Amino acid sequence: MKTQSPYAHTENGNPDLHMQIQSELSRAGVPNASEVGRRLQADMGREFGPLAEASAPRANVAFEILNQSLADCIDLQLQTQQAKWDARAKGATTLASLFEEIGSRICEHEDRITEQITSLGGTAQGTLVRVCERSGLNDYSGIPANRHSDTISCAFDIVCSPLDRDIELLTALDDHASASILSALCDTGAVYRQRLEKRPTPEA
Repeated sequence: MKTQSPYAHTENGNPDLHMQIQSELSRAGVPNASEVGRRLQADMGREFGPLAEASAPRANVAFEILNQSLADCIDLQLQTQQAKWDARAKGATTLASLFEEIGSRICEHEDRITEQITSLGGTAQGTLVRVCERSGLNDYSGIPANRHSDTISCAFDIVCSPLDRDIELLTALDDHASASILSALCDTGAVYRQRLEKRPTPEA
């Protein structure tokens, strides 16, 4: 699902780190082959791995972090589109409008992330193949009609929860512009999680 960063040796290059991550996931009761498990492997690789290796220049670290968030945002935007269709089909028009608003805001974050990647001299990886490799979101299919709000709220959690560490790392690398972009994404997630908890109208 996810590609590994140049400094997160969870699959090869550092077997001791790989074993440590597997042990932590097992102790937490998270299957390492699951969607969330694979997301955590990459995030924990950044947490525990050597972050200042000469082979991982600052720009490469930023590219990896930003492209990860780009993939998650694209997946989240597509899931809100699906949620909007499903809500509209059930006659929950107010909720459908909220999902449409969320999707529009996420697209704005996608644009900011891609602009930052290119301004740093990198390539934004937003193709379907890359998004499927990287995204840490769960599969949206088979969601009951009355669970769309919970599902999108949970997706926001998966997208935003690892960002505190990413923001700290980018700030430590003096990449305050990238850190600010991810901070704005966190703020958006907090706002819409709160609104989704209130559920503007009963879901059919």
